[in-house]
Amino acid sequence: SPPLPLETYKLQVKAEEHGTKDLILPYRNVQLDRARMWLEHRGASARQQLPDTIVYDVKLSSPFFLAPKQVVVMNATGKSEAAAKDTRNAAVAKGGTGNLSSATTTTAAPAAGGAAPSVAKLSLEFRPKEPGVYPCTVTLTSDVDIRIYQIEGTGTAPNT
Repeated sequence: SPPLPLETYKLQVKAEEHGTKDLILPYRNVQLDRARMWLEHRGASARQQLPDTIVYDVKLSSPFFLAPKQVVVMNATGKSEAAAKDTRNAAVAKGGTGNLSSATTTTAAPAAGGAAPSVAKLSLEFRPKEPGVYPCTVTLTSDVDIRIYQIEGTGTAPNT
């Protein structure tokens, strides 16, 4: 069975207009880390190291939401900024959909421990046709893990 959603977001937009929501995707998946620890405590072999770059395929359950077809999340530790830029450019070359820019990877400021955590942004565009509630499940799949996010878009009357 698929994992539970990592987060749930709400978005409100006037009908026949469009709005954008950026999902922040950390390099580490809390659910995966917990599952790995559980397995290790039960005698499973040593865990496999995560790759420096994880490419996720993006699937949306609603036609009223648009997003790039792929998003790249990178581990900033040990990576030069030039290498990070090359990977971002390669992700952009693979292409998003429509006039949306491809998802980008940004590196946050170094944490107290000195390691720079990495996050990626996945831009979702919501285009409600008429007033109402538009649920959407965002499923990100990679060779490493699966991440699920729930979005609830609400289309409001244009004159409100």
